[in-house]
Amino acid sequence: MISVSDAFKMTYKDAVSCTKLVEPRKVAPSFAATRRPDLSNVSVDDVRKLTYKELQGLCQWKRLPSKGLKKSHLRQRLVAEIKKQEKQEEMQRREELDTQFPLDKIVCFLSKKLPPNPVRAEDGYLYDEPVIQAYIETAKKEDRAITSPATKQLMGDRLFPAPSVKEYINALVDCEVIVDENLVSLWKKQGRQEAAMDALKASAASGDTSAMLKLGFAFGAGTSCVPKDSTVACTWFQKGHAAGCVRATAWLGYCYITGYGVEHTCSVKGMAFIAIAAAKGSDFAAYVLGRALYCGKYGMPVDMDEGVRWLQKSLSQHDCPLQNLTNRERDEAQNILVNHVVVADESTPPN
Repeated sequence: MISVSDAFKMTYKDAVSCTKLVEPRKVAPSFAATRRPDLSNVSVDDVRKLTYKELQGLCQWKRLPSKGLKKSHLRQRLVAEIKKQEKQEEMQRREELDTQFPLDKIVCFLSKKLPPNPVRAEDGYLYDEPVIQAYIETAKKEDRAITSPATKQLMGDRLFPAPSVKEYINALVDCEVIVDENLVSLWKKQGRQEAAMDALKASAASGDTSAMLKLGFAFGAGTSCVPKDSTVACTWFQKGHAAGCVRATAWLGYCYITGYGVEHTCSVKGMAFIAIAAAKGSDFAAYVLGRALYCGKYGMPVDMDEGVRWLQKSLSQHDCPLQNLTNRERDEAQNILVNHVVVADESTPPN
């Protein structure tokens, strides 16, 4: 081991011979030395952290003028180059995807929109399930042969799910390959609706009675996310009733008196549910009960006075705080009450 004092006493030759015996210090490679010239591994954030020499090195690799430029100018030049390269890569990716998945091959032939529920019919073309299903049902109702909307040739009514197409469409939308803003907007709106429906189902599964009622309405009317299914709708009303939802009880009763979504119509059972819901403040149930008594419907005896009393309750927020009547139903209840008053006045003997 050579001390510092010995080193000062050495001749030039001795010093040179000693330095050959010392292992050279390993220097960590700089950022610029470890990066590829194509900037594929360098982000805009990385550029902001580079030293002046590293910025010069990257500029030289990209053959960008760097001599005499300040650090801020070098950084701006590199950032612009990186963004340019990213844009070129994105355009190339779009072209590749557009070649693999032409837009006319992933659009519903009937609706000319991106299909949220893609299926293939027997003609081999892609359709949105509710759209092609409605087309087939219309042909059956009109008692005519089912023909392909695309080829006009005869085809069967079988539909084959194509879930992979939906994944492809999501990828194309995410990569902004589809430039038609209307198509993309409708697709994203459908995605938001599906997410909301999934959240609604999760809430219903956790015991949310309001969510159960909304699911009953959704399946009753049919939406872009769920098919129209009266049986499923009635099932959700049943679940809501069991969980204590008064509105669900009212609609469950309505299902039984009209035969909607149940195997057999049962006026007795239905009116029992209606009476329970009306007593608990459902304006819809009070309206149905009032009409049934006033007109003698659903197996109820005619009792106009009692019918009027329940119709009046249905229009009162104090008596029926659970408001669910439509404008048409309110108008009908008011018309019955007005006509009843007129009839009562006419039947009153003069003094």
